[in-house]
Amino acid sequence: MISIGAGGAITIKSNEEDEYNEMILKFMSIAKPIR
Repeated sequence: MISIGAGGAITIKSNEEDEYNEMILKFMSIAKPIR
């Protein structure tokens, strides 16, 4: 079994959509090669 985690640092100045997109980008950089 493989487990992958991705996240970010949320601050008062964070934009939630930008943080979400960054998390997806980080996740996909790991997930694509192991497909």
